[in-house]
Amino acid sequence: MLPHLGALITAFTDSTVALAWIRGESHRWKTFVGNRVADIQDLLPINAWRHVSSIDNPADCASRGVAPQDLQYHPLWWSGPSWLAASSSSWPTSPVSFDDESVSQEVKPTASIVLTVSSHDESYVERFSSLTHLQRITAYCLRFIFNCRNPSSLKRGCLTSSELQRATLTLIRCVQSSHLASELHEAQNPNSRHRLVRQLHLFI
Repeated sequence: MLPHLGALITAFTDSTVALAWIRGESHRWKTFVGNRVADIQDLLPINAWRHVSSIDNPADCASRGVAPQDLQYHPLWWSGPSWLAASSSSWPTSPVSFDDESVSQEVKPTASIVLTVSSHDESYVERFSSLTHLQRITAYCLRFIFNCRNPSSLKRGCLTSSELQRATLTLIRCVQSSHLASELHEAQNPNSRHRLVRQLHLFI
């Protein structure tokens, strides 16, 4: 909608491939297409775009070389397709397929990240002499993992208190799994007869 005129805008394209790109998230596509899709989406909402067949596309009158004398009285050129005068609910629709080969060629390759953590390896913790430094590095690592798994809601900027708290809990679990491995294992057993588990009423 134009903010000053209060008018609804509908944009048409006769390219189903371009329409699929526009209706997709810009970060999904390779750089060239993604940047242009982002610019288009900044100008108009996704639902403002519709498909028009080539036979009903006024722009094709000029691109296909209609003679000037014919163009002067060409109804499609001056008024558009006949259905344009009807209610938008009756306009023809065309399904968009994201599986089309031409569409999928512009899909940005995704990287798979596998994180393997050994619960008995304290070498990571022992690399730091400062707890604050260790907390912050761990928090940034956890943020990196989150951003890789959630590209549509990336975390940026300074670390938050909740991120630092989560990092601290992660470090505590790491140390506990190394030094209290047997106790943790016994705590998972409701019938455990382990002395420390019974004395402290440990549970997980």
